[in-house]
Amino acid sequence: MTPSTPRFGASLGIWALLAVAVGTILGLIGRATESGVIQIIADLVTPLGMLWIQALQMTVIPIVVSLLLVAIVRPSGAAPLGGLGGRSLALFAGLSVGAGLFTWFVITNALGFFQVPSGLLESLESLAIPPGIQEIGVGAGGTLSEWITNLLPRNPMQALAEGNILQILLFTILIGIAMAHLPEEQRDPLAKLLRALADAVMILVGWVMWGMPIGVLSLM
Repeated sequence: MTPSTPRFGASLGIWALLAVAVGTILGLIGRATESGVIQIIADLVTPLGMLWIQALQMTVIPIVVSLLLVAIVRPSGAAPLGGLGGRSLALFAGLSVGAGLFTWFVITNALGFFQVPSGLLESLESLAIPPGIQEIGVGAGGTLSEWITNLLPRNPMQALAEGNILQILLFTILIGIAMAHLPEEQRDPLAKLLRALADAVMILVGWVMWGMPIGVLSLM
């Protein structure tokens, strides 16, 4: 962490928890009393919550790409990743599997305690499905060979625009390996530039995280 990177303490987490509590209480009161004042407040703060979510999503791909390149393109004399990279990959895979199992357990066991409000299914069926989502649904049933051939992006810029994380990661790994094979006089300045870019992205993430209490309150 660089000296200019925003630091987070327990106070930010406390403010976020308070925002969750206040937002939940106000939402429940507004739902029970149908208060017009709370509805007006909700309408005013909804854009703030959506803006914070978009800002959070905006930083996902830059931080993943920049940190991955920094890990691959290392200056001369830097210690190799070695076992640390393997342990990190194993930890990521384990956490992903654990999160999937936890989600499956919660969905299958907890949703049965909640009753679906009358008219909800009819209102959802009446919603128009965006064309992009329809294309994803249609393409989800492709064969294994089609999935393999689509691993690498035909157009990296298009993959970035569509947010195709897997294609972006594979392209980043390949271009990072190619950068790592550059001569030392070219690789070292590039590694410093990538490190500076990653630090700048972390600062941006810090700014977004400082808005978490307002964003969470608005969403709740």
